[in-house]
Amino acid sequence: MSDKVKDLLKNKKVLIGIVAAVVVIGLVGAFMLMQTSDSETAPEVIVEAPEEVTEETPAEVMELIDVRLGLFQGLGFAPSFIAETQGLDTTNGLNVEHVFIGPRDVVTAVLAGEVDMILTVWPTVFTLAANTGEHLVVVGNHGFEGLVDGRLYDSARVMVPIDSDINTIADLAGKTIGVINPTGLNANGMRVVLLNAGVNLSDVTFERIFYGAMGSSLASNAIDAAVVVSPFNLVILKEGLARNLVDADGVTINPHMAIAEKVPVTAIFTTQAYFEEHPEAVKRMAAMNAEAVEWMNANPEEAIAALAPEDVLDTPIDILTEAFEKTHFYGAYPIVDEVKELLTRLIELGFIEDGKVMIDEILKGPGAFQPT
Repeated sequence: MSDKVKDLLKNKKVLIGIVAAVVVIGLVGAFMLMQTSDSETAPEVIVEAPEEVTEETPAEVMELIDVRLGLFQGLGFAPSFIAETQGLDTTNGLNVEHVFIGPRDVVTAVLAGEVDMILTVWPTVFTLAANTGEHLVVVGNHGFEGLVDGRLYDSARVMVPIDSDINTIADLAGKTIGVINPTGLNANGMRVVLLNAGVNLSDVTFERIFYGAMGSSLASNAIDAAVVVSPFNLVILKEGLARNLVDADGVTINPHMAIAEKVPVTAIFTTQAYFEEHPEAVKRMAAMNAEAVEWMNANPEEAIAALAPEDVLDTPIDILTEAFEKTHFYGAYPIVDEVKELLTRLIELGFIEDGKVMIDEILKGPGAFQPT
């Protein structure tokens, strides 16, 4: 083979190599370009992730806690009835059983373990703590009386028979006065009213009478007067069974107002032992109560309709409407300073000995302070 032919073949191989290299580079570039341009249109390859377990809502997963609540049928306890009628107990993880007990027996029932919580009035709790050393814990507040945001709520009234010759507090000397509890808020407030009028307390007899029997007792002159709270006093007025006793200025006499300008009246309480053993039940009860108060205040007409039936408060709608408008203010949490003011006033009046009540023990439940 000649040198010329050899040079030609050598150059041909180089050319073929160059062409091959160009082809390879072109294919790689085209492939990369295709990948880039097709990424916007090509279907996305979905890699299935393990299925997540979604959390159920608390109402769906929490086991209901049984709670026995001792109470009686009264407007001051309306939030607890509303919680039941609106199903707020179950949504807060509770199965609340209403155990109807006479107002003078609720404290005995909770101390004996017959019920888990009770509805009662604040002064009763103070007296219990002072006399027995049993410091009940507040779970949730219900109502106030007195001047609230410039508006006067005064559900407690002193009533006398229609034909009675009693026209002033001084006329009650030597008379019998019906009260729900002779050592409770109504009776102690009445004692202050009597003392302010110069009546000797030894000249007055206090007789235990349930609110439902006060109208007939006044109408029959079985008693000379009674301290009646709404809506019972409104029903008595409507039925003409008795009349309100008013002062010289024509203002209805309210014995609660003789104790303090603003009185935290009713609340849910439990024992120290139950509070420590069942903290979740107490916490849920406080939440349920707060929701019931909020709902009731936001929906007064619906609340009145829910409370009126015979198996709830058994009270005419027009009477409940007047009571809501004129006599009651509901708050889910007590205003702590006013609770302390009430205790201070009861000590000043001599109803409770100073140093006998550790108020911070009573106020340490979840219903004592509004959550922030």
